[in-house]
Amino acid sequence: MSLAQKAARGALWTVTSSIGGRAVGVLGALVLTRFLDPHAIGEVAVAVVLVMSANWITLWGFGQYAVVKGRGVDALEVTFHATVFSLVLGALSLGAIAVVGGALVARLGAPGAEQRLAVSQDRPLTGDPCARRMEVSVTVA
Repeated sequence: MSLAQKAARGALWTVTSSIGGRAVGVLGALVLTRFLDPHAIGEVAVAVVLVMSANWITLWGFGQYAVVKGRGVDALEVTFHATVFSLVLGALSLGAIAVVGGALVARLGAPGAEQRLAVSQDRPLTGDPCARRMEVSVTVA
């Protein structure tokens, strides 16, 4: 197989996986919208934006750096440092959300979103604090 064919095949896989990932995201959003209480959707959206912003801040390109520079004799060292830096920044980001997340969502006008932040809850992640009450009735004809 030529280099051009390998590049085209790789591009096809990249596009296909990107479309698949977006489709899963859309389906997940539709499922969440179906089961969330309409009043909680805004609060959940604020919490998601806060957490995704913290995630974005921690992405400094360590993964890309490891892919580009992590070859040859430096592979283990580059991979180790990229992993450590990613984990440390992730922990700092999670800690920042835990410390200032509640105050930040209150300033954003969604004080109920603090309950949606998993790191700010004192209880384990069980139950469904914002799910609709589903009632099923059986009718016999």
